[in-house]
Amino acid sequence: SHPTLEQCLELFTEPETLSKEEAWYCPRCKEHREATKQMSIWKLPEVLIVHLKRFAFRSGASSYMWWRDKIEDLVTFPIRGLEMSLYMPEEAVGLASPSLPHSYDLYATINHSNMAYVGHYVSVVKNAKEWFCYDDQKVYKVPESSVVCRDAYILFFTRQRN
Repeated sequence: SHPTLEQCLELFTEPETLSKEEAWYCPRCKEHREATKQMSIWKLPEVLIVHLKRFAFRSGASSYMWWRDKIEDLVTFPIRGLEMSLYMPEEAVGLASPSLPHSYDLYATINHSNMAYVGHYVSVVKNAKEWFCYDDQKVYKVPESSVVCRDAYILFFTRQRN
């Protein structure tokens, strides 16, 4: 089974215990303390841009060399109805305007194909009800079923309208 964008968002907003190397320094007692951190989404934009981590870095033979690897795992994502209130603290959902939905629809992706150091970017964009691939000087229609793919790198969502 492939990871989903929703699972990624759950992990992103989960509390994380910091390692000993990342321990929080307490200014009062002047010691490093075990601590947790948590990313929270408090306000939702009209346009939501999600950047999937597609490159990993690892050290090479010497300490100043780094290698970049491409992460090619398929991350599935919804084309319609990405519900963002699930990843917000309850207080933030309560503060949000009731007239603004928390759901988003995909309208474009940027895809990266090939390898980490040699690659090619294309955009897939929804125009009215059809999807098109913008590949340098070529533009061609693509089926909606091909939008969710391994090459998806940056996802563009727009807030649903009531």
